[in-house]
Amino acid sequence: MINVDGVITGNFRCDLTGMDLNRNWKNPSAILHPQIFSLKNEIISLIGKGYQIETFIDFHGHSK
Repeated sequence: MINVDGVITGNFRCDLTGMDLNRNWKNPSAILHPQIFSLKNEIISLIGKGYQIETFIDFHGHSK
């Protein structure tokens, strides 16, 4: 789970700063979007080590 802090406070799309993490996937900031920035760096690192990413699934959970 990437948005733990947001989900704990009832925000399924936004983190504690009110940033919609889905809208910042393409060009995340290390300061403003550390969750996405770290995940993308991990994916890039795995690819660099020879791993092949076959599937990436973005699950969403909502209260309704």
